[in-house]
Amino acid sequence: MAVGVRGGERPRGPRPAGKPYTNERKPSEYCKTNLLVDGMGFSALAFRAAVEMCGVDRVVFGTDYGAVPYGIKEHVQVVEDVLPDQADRDLVLWKTSNRIFRTGR
Repeated sequence: MAVGVRGGERPRGPRPAGKPYTNERKPSEYCKTNLLVDGMGFSALAFRAAVEMCGVDRVVFGTDYGAVPYGIKEHVQVVEDVLPDQADRDLVLWKTSNRIFRTGR
């Protein structure tokens, strides 16, 4: 699984001498607001962990098709095995990507 960082809440500008930055929230809470996870993977367990940690609306479908000897059907099957709800599958398979990339659909 690939993880990308989207935005941050760190104050801008120079840090005052002797005063380290501190998180306003627990680090785990940023997973549900600041990360998108590429769900490319061969493991239903890893895919389920990503959904549980970041939320189904923060995981996008990925295949690395061509670079790995694993077909698209197998990748889709992992999503279907982990997410029984069609609305959740739609978020992972296309709706979140459309929202992030603003395709207007």
